[in-house]
Amino acid sequence: MIERLEEYSNKLRVLRQIMSNKAKTSGRVNMAVKLGTVFVASFLTFLGFTGLERVTVYAGWVSSLTREQVEFAFNLGVFALFVLIMLHLIFRFSEREAEASRAIVFLTHLINEVDDMVLRGERGYQITESDLSLVREKYDTLLMTLPSNSDSEYLRARKDIRDKEERKLTLQLSARELFDAQVHRRAVESVIREPGLIMTVLQVLRDTDERLYLGGGAIRNALWDHLHGYDPRTSLDDVDVTYFDQVAAEKAHDEAIEQRLRGAMRNIRWSVKNQARMHVVNREPPYRSLEDAISKWPETATALVARLHQDDEIEILAPYGFDDLFRLIVQPTPHFDTRMAEYRSRLERKKWEENWPKLKFVGRTPVASVDERHR
Repeated sequence: MIERLEEYSNKLRVLRQIMSNKAKTSGRVNMAVKLGTVFVASFLTFLGFTGLERVTVYAGWVSSLTREQVEFAFNLGVFALFVLIMLHLIFRFSEREAEASRAIVFLTHLINEVDDMVLRGERGYQITESDLSLVREKYDTLLMTLPSNSDSEYLRARKDIRDKEERKLTLQLSARELFDAQVHRRAVESVIREPGLIMTVLQVLRDTDERLYLGGGAIRNALWDHLHGYDPRTSLDDVDVTYFDQVAAEKAHDEAIEQRLRGAMRNIRWSVKNQARMHVVNREPPYRSLEDAISKWPETATALVARLHQDDEIEILAPYGFDDLFRLIVQPTPHFDTRMAEYRSRLERKKWEENWPKLKFVGRTPVASVDERHR
């Protein structure tokens, strides 16, 4: 049963990539046509208000143009504007982009549902034929609503998916690469893209609100798991979500987003925090941006967030880079250097050493690695 569900998941991912390519192409063409329309309409308006005689005089300043040539340019502009308007009316690029974007949302929701079912099956839940029939029915219904696809679009989507897989990077880093920021970033992205809940969560966040970022705790734990050689990964039950919106800086807005996220994934405990309001909670001056707020989080290894864009590219904000994360060092951010009691209290509550014994702690009493404390 799990294998058949995974087949549906793979098919859905190919369809989502096709829709993503369609949305991207339609969006680019739509933007180009709109810009062309604005430019040509502005040019014709200028010619119309100025008059061909005066435009001929202006043109003579840089080149010798006759009135007939200027008139031809005007007529050519009218023709170009007509063509652009017809392109809008016939091909409806805006509608195509919106249609593909809606399809991406529907496909992502079904992918998340199938992946959740697979995950439950791997954890011992008995997947029945009725579960599979429900997925098959939703898949067939969704296919009927999607725009038709050509063989070339299918092949391109498969190639795009393979290219993304090839960009994944193992974390076997040399001594030189251990301090290479670009290698770090690609490695973190590789961990995020591993099959599992992190990618699913990022997709849900993107479909709920593109401004939402996944908090660094989930990414930090996944990387620590990898560096400790843990398989399976530490469970992801609590998810911290953050964003920055100075206009809607009320707690009720965060709670509304949490409600939407619970509707998308019920097996996760969501916590949403708009960093534009958290300075009040923390009794600090207002934060200037999301990155400024992140820089004031307790540990350098935790001070990072990530989100997924519509083209499946991953954006990572990490004010302090990834050095401490890869060296398994836990130390306070500069902001917490003056709040060491709070920092140490947090370490005692988290008890990270019980799950990741290779961690090395800075600013803890006594200052020593976990391995040294257990000698």
